[in-house]
Amino acid sequence: LAGGTATISASVGSVTGQATLTVAAQTADVTPPTATITAPAEGADVLGPTPVIGTANDANFHRYELAIAPAGESSWTVIAEGTAPVGSGTLGTLDPTLLVNDQYTVRLTVYDRGGNESEATSTVQVRGSRKVGLFTLNFVDLNVPVAGIPITVARVYDSRDKANGDFGTGW
Repeated sequence: LAGGTATISASVGSVTGQATLTVAAQTADVTPPTATITAPAEGADVLGPTPVIGTANDANFHRYELAIAPAGESSWTVIAEGTAPVGSGTLGTLDPTLLVNDQYTVRLTVYDRGGNESEATSTVQVRGSRKVGLFTLNFVDLNVPVAGIPITVARVYDSRDKANGDFGTGW
């Protein structure tokens, strides 16, 4: 009904915790917020941790969310969030050391208190071998020496691949 702040407390046995909940009042606003990504540029190569620069702003600003997904996919992973407007500044950091080399779409979504939202995207190419904690394992299951084109069936595990494959996560 109205904006305000409340403190929520909970206890289980001897463990007690509390959190502050802030609710922003909705406004009569029909103008969508501003959402732009200026760096990394569309099609840029990302070799190391890179700041995502852009604008997330509105007269009735509520919050923004920065997410990433493999290009063409719809399964987004949030990499940064903010509750303060940003004007041509750092929205978050894209860390390619945690990703498999491929094309990725970075998406900025900005929400205002009027229920409006705006999106901006930039598709980048993650490259390079600076992958901290990288672990790969390769098994050759079948090798048929056919004349002309030999047939090989191999299984590869990659610690950076978080997708569920035929044999579980990373396969």
